[in-house]
Amino acid sequence: PISLDYYDFYVSFLYEKRMQMETNGGYQTLAMLLRKKAYLIKFDQIILDLIFTMAGTLDAGKEVVGIHNLSAFGDILCDLDLWHAAELEKSLFEHFYELISGSGAKNSLENIRLLREFSIVEKLLAILKKLDNSSRNSSSTTSTLLKVIHGLLCTRYSGNSLFSTQDPIIAPKILQLL
Repeated sequence: PISLDYYDFYVSFLYEKRMQMETNGGYQTLAMLLRKKAYLIKFDQIILDLIFTMAGTLDAGKEVVGIHNLSAFGDILCDLDLWHAAELEKSLFEHFYELISGSGAKNSLENIRLLREFSIVEKLLAILKKLDNSSRNSSSTTSTLLKVIHGLLCTRYSGNSLFSTQDPIIAPKILQLL
């Protein structure tokens, strides 16, 4: 077993490195490098799982937990063009759904709030609008994408706020897609 002194050192080291990444724009730099090398990470679920772990949305036991590293999540996982280029968007959408569905995440309402703050709804609606029926965009990817959009739009996360397809702000965006 690891002694408490080593564990404390390890935790403080990780915290320090995370703060350096946030201060220096390290997550944005990593996203840019991944975007440039997307052809190398095509279909590489291991890379995506590592990014999930770095963002704090997946623990070592492959269990969805929550969004703990907002900078990494926003700069890397919310860069949907990156994951589209790497052809991993279906896995990303499935992970988003696990974060918001409550089946795998303890803090699903908080995750919904955070995803909305990162403007994921608008980004997903733009992707849905661009989707065509090519072999690359399978119906299961589209189905997962629609489940995420539905979960984000139709879930109450505070006592006086309910987004639905009847919402005067959201409804026109959905109608444009039809």
